[in-house]
Parts: sequence; C-alpha cells; structure tokens
Amino acid sequence: MNPARLSIDEALQLHRRFLQEVLAEVLPVLSRGDASAERLVAGLHAYWEACLARRGMRCAVLDGVRDSPAATVVEPMGKPFEVMVRAELLPELGTPATALAAQIYEDARSIAVDEAATGEREGERRRALIARIRTAAARTSIPRAA
Repeated sequence: MNPARLSIDEALQLHRRFLQEVLAEVLPVLSRGDASAERLVAGLHAYWEACLARRGMRCAVLDGVRDSPAATVVEPMGKPFEVMVRAELLPELGTPATALAAQIYEDARSIAVDEAATGEREGERRRALIARIRTAAARTSIPRAA
C-alpha cells in the first residue's frame, strides 16, 4: 500500500471539498444570462479548468478509493453537475435534453479525469464535445416566443 495514500474517509472528504471548490467556480458562469447551450459551453470550460487546477486533489481521491467499495460512492457525489447540464439544455432542447445531459456529463467528466491523470488539456476531445452540444442545440432547438 502506498504510505501517502489517503484513507477512504480522507478521500471522500477531499472529494467533497474538490466538488465544492469546482462548483464555486462553475456556478458564477452558469448564473450569467439565460440557460442555453452557449452558457453550458462556458460552464464546461470553467469546469475543466477548475478540475485541472485541482488535479492533485482528484488524483489523491481516485487513488484513495481505488479497489474499494467506496469507488462506487465517489461518482454519484458529482451527479449535481449532470443536473446543471440538463438545466442548461432544457430551455432550448426540451425532452431530448435529459439523455444528452447524461452523455455530456459522462464525457466531460471523463475528459476531466484524463486531464487530471496527464496534467494536459484534452483540446481535441473538448472541442468535439462542444461541437456536439452546439450541433444538438442547432438541430433540436425549441422556437422561442417573441
């Protein structure tokens, strides 16, 4: 066992702090203007940068819960971000926003985890996800009342 490895309790506490700090950076972005795919894109950039800035925290958490039953507890702690993604898409996309939000959340989280592991931005994957969001919004956008 790695002597510097966090206990499961320490890892869960650190993950909670990690989420709180990331949320503190993302929420101000998502509070500007109306919910939209473009505001979601801005929120994703804030999310990725906040996660990358705390990559040491994320790596310590993942290491601390690896190969333990707690590994299944860590992921649901971040699910409020999926709800925020859905809330951004719902006004423009309606019902299809639910399924798309789940996909976006999983992809955005996967990018953030991989960036934490490497310390490098996944520029191509980020751009591909953003393009997918914009394409979905353009195809299924609900007409807004004047």
